[in-house]
Amino acid sequence: MSRTLRTPEAQDSMRRFLERDGQSREAELRMGEFCGELSK
Repeated sequence: MSRTLRTPEAQDSMRRFLERDGQSREAELRMGEFCGELSK
């Protein structure tokens, strides 16, 4: 995991994912839409 989070961009993406409850069941059920929201 640490190898995939080397860059500041990757770290920022992971932070946003976790801040928005990306590991919740609700987010997983609508992952396509959720990923689109994160990219904004």
